[in-house]
Parts: sequence; C-alpha cells; structure tokens
Amino acid sequence: MLRQQKALNAVPTPDTPPAVFSAIQELTDQAKHLALQHDFAGLKNCMNRVQKIYRSGNAGVKNAVENIFIFAFSSILPHCHQVEWRLVQSCMPTELYTLYIRQVTKAGC
Repeated sequence: MLRQQKALNAVPTPDTPPAVFSAIQELTDQAKHLALQHDFAGLKNCMNRVQKIYRSGNAGVKNAVENIFIFAFSSILPHCHQVEWRLVQSCMPTELYTLYIRQVTKAGC
C-alpha cells in the first residue's frame, strides 16, 4: 500500500519530464545492485552523484529523488546483515541520509 502511494507521488508533473523519473530509477537500480554486491566504493560514488543531482535539481527532480531513490533503500534492508546495513548507511551523504530518516519516521517504519 505504501509503495503504491509513493509511486503515485512520483508521477511526472507538467514541469518534470518522464526522462527525469527514468534516470532516477536507473540510478536507484544501480545503487541497489552495488549495495547487494557489496561494492561500497561504487555505491558511495553513485550516492554522491544523486546528492549533486538533488541539490541542483528543481522541485520535480527533488520529488523524483525522494520518492524513488530514497524510498528504495527500505527495500535493501531485509537483504542486509546489520553490519552490511551500517556500511550502506556510511555511503549515504548526510543530506540523503537525513531524507531517508525523515521518510522512515514519517511512514512509521
């Protein structure tokens, strides 16, 4: 249910081309793959790239990052041991980690 709600929130607006959502989804898929493959250097690089996109993006880009990229990290947690999850968290730039915590506490997870 919550996943469906997030997907609805990430619907392209007239100001945000669908390509933005596709690009963020590609980065999300890449980050999840890197995390599950324990490529933490690659994951950190990917997350830093997403943070730069988030910082320089308009409201539509920020919406895509928050509702696609940040939201996806909850789906990695069940596949990680506690130490692995800490390594994933250590790859998150502070701004993205703050967004993640805000999203998790807002959802009551």
